[in-house]
Amino acid sequence: MDATSEHEDKFRIVAEHRIREALESGALDVKTGPDQILDLEDNPYVPADMRMSYHLLKNSHYRPDWMVLGDEIDADLAAWRRAADQHFAFLRDRLDALTTERGGLRRMREEIAALKQRHQRATAHHAQGLAEINRKIHRYNATVPAPGLMRGTLFADDEMHRFADRLPAYLTY
Repeated sequence: MDATSEHEDKFRIVAEHRIREALESGALDVKTGPDQILDLEDNPYVPADMRMSYHLLKNSHYRPDWMVLGDEIDADLAAWRRAADQHFAFLRDRLDALTTERGGLRRMREEIAALKQRHQRATAHHAQGLAEINRKIHRYNATVPAPGLMRGTLFADDEMHRFADRLPAYLTY
């Protein structure tokens, strides 16, 4: 037996002993059974000396904080884009209704002023949401274990310009 395999055997024995202790003490709650399948497939990007640790974390359904934050950023971005879509759909629908409903043209000046105010509030809210997402991206980038996992921040000027470009012509200032 060479020195490397002897070292690996000692490491494996110590690791198995610590896992057993953690399971018995309740510090590690691994759910196994017919509905819980252990994934033993190796990730080729994980260094060989870290694979056992990664298996343990993955099979106990543990996710590092930076991964959870990454999912939160994705959800926030989706909600942020959905809110913009809903806002502009509302503006278009309201303008369409004004042109087709009885007496709508007489009220158009008042309605357009109200829609402009609503859009100003939505723009401020959209900018705040963008700033919060960028703060999360900065926090995420500070905690990821490898530079290749970092995310680019959103450029506020570009994003807000895209937001403003969607404004119907009736409401341009």
